[in-house]
Amino acid sequence: MTGEILLQPNMEKYRYLYESAPVGLYRSAVADGKILECNKYMAQMFGFEDITQFIASFKFANYYINPDDRQAIISQLLQEGHVYGKPALLRRRDGTRILIKFSAALSSDQRYIDGVAFDATDQFQAEERFQVIFDSINEGILMLDTEDFKILEANQKACEMFGYSSKEFLRVDTTLLHSGEALYNEEEFKTRLKNSPDSRLQALAWRCRRKNGELFWVELNTKPATIGGKPQLIISGHDITIRKRIQESLIESEARMRAMTDSAQDAIIIMDDSGNISYWNPAAEKILRYKSDEAIGKPLHYLLGPKRHHEAFEKAFATFVQTGQGNAVGKTLELEAVRKDGNEIPIELSMSAMHIKGAWHAIGIMRDISGRKKGEEALRESEEKFRIITDSAKDGIIMIDDEGKICLWNKAAISIFGFSNEEAVDQNLFRLLKVDQDPNWQKFRIDIDRSSIPEVGALEIAELQAISKNGLAVPVEVSVSTIKLKGKWVAIAIVRDISELQRNRSQLVQSEKLAAIGTLAAGVAHEINNPIGYISSNLNTLAKYALKIKSSFSNYAPADKEEAEQVSEILDDCASAINESLEGAARVKKIVADLKSFSRIDRAEHEYANINEGIESTLNIVWNELKYKCKVERQFGQIPELYCIPNQLNQVLMNLLVNAGQAITGESGLIQIRTWADQGNIFISVKDNGCGIPKENLSKIFEAFFTTKAVGKGTGLGLSLTYDIIKKHKGRIDVESEPGKGTEFIITLPLENGLNEKAYSAAGR
Repeated sequence: MTGEILLQPNMEKYRYLYESAPVGLYRSAVADGKILECNKYMAQMFGFEDITQFIASFKFANYYINPDDRQAIISQLLQEGHVYGKPALLRRRDGTRILIKFSAALSSDQRYIDGVAFDATDQFQAEERFQVIFDSINEGILMLDTEDFKILEANQKACEMFGYSSKEFLRVDTTLLHSGEALYNEEEFKTRLKNSPDSRLQALAWRCRRKNGELFWVELNTKPATIGGKPQLIISGHDITIRKRIQESLIESEARMRAMTDSAQDAIIIMDDSGNISYWNPAAEKILRYKSDEAIGKPLHYLLGPKRHHEAFEKAFATFVQTGQGNAVGKTLELEAVRKDGNEIPIELSMSAMHIKGAWHAIGIMRDISGRKKGEEALRESEEKFRIITDSAKDGIIMIDDEGKICLWNKAAISIFGFSNEEAVDQNLFRLLKVDQDPNWQKFRIDIDRSSIPEVGALEIAELQAISKNGLAVPVEVSVSTIKLKGKWVAIAIVRDISELQRNRSQLVQSEKLAAIGTLAAGVAHEINNPIGYISSNLNTLAKYALKIKSSFSNYAPADKEEAEQVSEILDDCASAINESLEGAARVKKIVADLKSFSRIDRAEHEYANINEGIESTLNIVWNELKYKCKVERQFGQIPELYCIPNQLNQVLMNLLVNAGQAITGESGLIQIRTWADQGNIFISVKDNGCGIPKENLSKIFEAFFTTKAVGKGTGLGLSLTYDIIKKHKGRIDVESEPGKGTEFIITLPLENGLNEKAYSAAGR
């Protein structure tokens, strides 16, 4: 009891000290850092006024900025049992940071921590501010102990300059920082310090050594200071290696620059911040005709610039003087300059800005481009002439480089192949025209690919075939020559569209065929008609004689009845043979007449003709092509005669009938031919039940050289010629087709076609 009474005052003193201590006192759980007991200062450090609330809600684990800091403190406590002045960053209740230095001990059962928390935030912030300022100074700073010359501290710039980290600096021997040369070693440095007033050195150029051994120049300043009661030497400096190099090379550089500017072919002119000329090289004298003493000191733009630009210069110069910026700065421009004689010349000016002693100056490199301008103008005229010539050419002109790429594609080439200039240029010619597999293009293509274009010169004019943009074959005549352009061989192809030529050739062949038929018909008529006439006449006479003999024979009583019957049979057979011969002769005469009617070799001009008769004549000609494939049904209407060229219309009908026969492949083939007249037109329909025409081909069938037949089975010109003939007769031809069911062509021929003023009136004859 007495002991308790004695302890009571001590406990009260302890509690008073505990509660009023200007540091945080606490007990916390090791596991999660929960506060079990603390004084008021501890709660206030973290922004809590109510200790009860603080104890109820606070856990150290939730307030560390870096959880690893707490783990480090716990680990040290578990290993050593205590920590002293361990710093860590935590958060207050309002989120602001607080630096706390912890001194603590671990309970014997290792469950609790009894500690003292010292708020070192002000000290930390002061040190942090100092360190930020110290490291942000753009001068290298070393703080040395004046007694042993050891480095106590180095800022970031010093670390960068010498290549050491701040920790390495604390261990480095200062003798390693000097070059070691006679004038730049530590003894010399100490001697200079000793001889300087108050150990102050100013703007001392010193040869130093980096960590990697590289030597460099530093301009040093020194100042003695007493820090924490200890004398120290503060050394500051900055790297002047570049400046030293500049200083050392300045004279040499100026000499080189003078030699360069004096020998330059371009005028080099410098303008100062007043707009006056401050430098004028010999080339400027030659180009602008002013001597150096006539130009230097004069306002540049008023001396050399055309008057029309003076106002704009004044505005631009005001901006340039302030900013060093301008429309001409950093660019190469084509302008005009006025020479001493008052004449303007075209110049090329490259201008840049220089900042000299706080003011903006301009340096201009000026080139006289009078000769180049004349050359460019001549080149433009030449190119324009070349463009006009190539674009006005009727033939396609294509230039191909040694890679086979198109570099010129004139208007005629556009017209022939359908590809625009943008679509063709830079494309491979052979892939563009889809002629890679054409054997006639192979030599040309191989020569291009092998970059042996000169051999292409051996390629003479050739008729080739290419594929146009719309997918159709285009027959062309190509001639190739080669030239050397900018050291490289290029090929120039002259391409002529010969579609019309081939069409005319085909028409000529067709005409020659018809002429041959006509000639044959005329010959047949001449050579056969007369003999057939004799034969027919004699056969008629023989028929009469045979009839008379038989009549006379019946009036006599034959002696031998059997013989009489034989004679009678012979006479009957003779009559039958004579009649058959007469029919054959008539058939021969009909064939000859149909040949003449089809070809009309003796009537090649426009004339009135019966279309139905022409169809019959044409059927007789092509019947051998049709008779084993199909039947032919005729539905001829009552139609007037048409003023036309009959043999051309016969050719149209022959093309349609032959195509219809070729389209029929199975049994039960049928061709239906109808004619009728209505509203001043004659209509002809040729319909078959053949294979039909695919929808995608219907729009192409009248184009020259379009064919779906195998090679050698068709030229692709039949329907094209048909279309042309119908157009010449002012008519039209329409087609309807369904694959697998058949095709129908309907020809419309106007009676009033303008071919003869009397044509329409003839319809009523």
